[in-house]
Amino acid sequence: MKKYLVKIIYNQETESDDYIVQYKTTSKSTPRGGRYIFLETEDDLEHPVVEEIDGELGLFEDPVKLKESLVAARYHLMVDDVYTEMKNVFGTDNDVSASAFAATWEAMLKRPAGYVDAELGLNSIAEVEAYAAAKIASSDAYGVYRLKRISQYQVEKASIMAGT
Repeated sequence: MKKYLVKIIYNQETESDDYIVQYKTTSKSTPRGGRYIFLETEDDLEHPVVEEIDGELGLFEDPVKLKESLVAARYHLMVDDVYTEMKNVFGTDNDVSASAFAATWEAMLKRPAGYVDAELGLNSIAEVEAYAAAKIASSDAYGVYRLKRISQYQVEKASIMAGT
């Protein structure tokens, strides 16, 4: 059984008690100053709330906070996916650097003669154009991936918030 410490606060507006879950505990002693009770449940709740059902107090998962937690987890997963793909395409997970690479590849295609350089391994205008075109194609594919991944997250978020 999991035990939670619950603070009882009298609500003058409703003329009834409100219950605020303080934390999960193994202690048997209550803090000083205030009214407290212990409630137990078999579940390990991430966002516990107290509800009174048929005159009995029980602990339940807060559906709003649970949804918010699930949405936040999906968002962080989406961000990780997007930045991982950015690193695969641009060799960096820095937005500014990725944009600079994309701008450079566009410039290479527009002015290839300026990028013919043996140290870069680009020995002819044709090599510069082929390199730039391939990099721009991968950059465009990343852009499409990013938009689709954001759209996927939005669908996931809507589904979570709708409770499906």
